Amino acid sequence: MKIQLFLSQYKDITPQFEDCQQVNIEQLNHIPQSTCTLIHVGNTCDFIPNRPDVLTYVIQLLRYGGCLIIEGTDLTDISRAIFDGAVKTEDVQGLLFAGRYFCYSLEDVVAELQKLGLKIVKQRLQQYKYYIKAERPHV
Repeated sequence: MKIQLFLSQYKDITPQFEDCQQVNIEQLNHIPQSTCTLIHVGNTCDFIPNRPDVLTYVIQLLRYGGCLIIEGTDLTDISRAIFDGAVKTEDVQGLLFAGRYFCYSLEDVVAELQKLGLKIVKQRLQQYKYYIKAERPHV
């Protein structure tokens, strides 16, 4: 099973990811543990107040060898761009998007996923956005 998480208030602006079934993050308890080969979180975790708990639960839904993909806005990269003058202060609100509970750096998310036992397969930072692909290793 391949799933893509979304929040109901942002469903209309969440683009479809590959051939994933879209699942409201509030409905995760309907998915059996260790059944997903791919979970695309996108930047959904930035908009929920209990991010660490949700990520811990999401990882339990992955099969061993399954992949988790997380994307988001990189706070460090935006801060650097503001300092360098590449981004105007008045544009920051649009980059960070209202309603966010968190904004992390690529390094913060990688460290969090590794702490939860995932193996980082790919990581990329481009135009203030990070992309991380992590795998739940076989036991």
